[in-house]
Amino acid sequence: MPHPRRRVVATTLSLLAAAGAASAQPADAQQWTFEIGASPSFTFEADMDDNAGSVSVFRTGLDADFGGPVGDRARLSFGISGDIANYDFQDFDVRGVTEEPLDTAYQTVFSTLFSYSFDDQWYTLVRGSVGSGWAEDADFGEGVFGSAAAGLGYRFSENFSLALGGGFITRLEDNVAFLPLVVVTWNINDRLTLATTGVGLTLTAKLDDQWSVYLRGGGEFHQYRLDDDAAVAPGGVLNDLRIPIGVGFTWKPAGGLSLSLEGGAVVYQQFEIRDDDERELDEIETDPAAYVAGRVTYRF
Repeated sequence: MPHPRRRVVATTLSLLAAAGAASAQPADAQQWTFEIGASPSFTFEADMDDNAGSVSVFRTGLDADFGGPVGDRARLSFGISGDIANYDFQDFDVRGVTEEPLDTAYQTVFSTLFSYSFDDQWYTLVRGSVGSGWAEDADFGEGVFGSAAAGLGYRFSENFSLALGGGFITRLEDNVAFLPLVVVTWNINDRLTLATTGVGLTLTAKLDDQWSVYLRGGGEFHQYRLDDDAAVAPGGVLNDLRIPIGVGFTWKPAGGLSLSLEGGAVVYQQFEIRDDDERELDEIETDPAAYVAGRVTYRF
């Protein structure tokens, strides 16, 4: 049976993964911007519980975001992201099934974010998204999920803002999750910033106009529809929940170009396998594992 605390962690990160982009407005909120990015990462081999084998993951993500002001007080943006994940299961053995549940998996998400400032202090954020996660040979349409989140924020000063709210995300072969949302941006001083980024917190130290270093911790959640011929759960679902903590640096050599490199450890990782009747078949945790990741972005 699933552990209640683990399910709370999983559902919390499910929502945050979908709603995490609802952050405070960027410094150039009064300009139209277009940003594209690529984010490769590799998680080294980690042993799984109950002698279920081991797994490593190589993931490549691409994303684009277009947004700008709508009138004097509002901003609207649209985003699309997608990733390809290659799972390498070794000596997989769950309930006597030795065939790996998936090899290559895909996820695509379309999102929109609307923010509105009532005055110099109060503002609101509303975000919606729809996406799909599916294993190779599974149907795109069978992996569709959606989310929505909204929050009310207050700018306490030029250096600190906080938004609180809530939202939901639909989950494949599981109940809808309703959870709180917290968005914070704190410019501690001229060089240090603490902010929610995606599904966690990032502390950034600006060294000069080109270089910065950061420490981040957070979570990642992916849900994939398995194909009808999968041995472990035909037509079912595999959920991948992980919490990485890492350090990295960012270099901005010119214009809108930004290059980042980071490394750290996935301190918690859990795979959940569900059948197509919404029943949990197994829940597998792994040992901590090292990871490396990079990101290239260009803002026009």
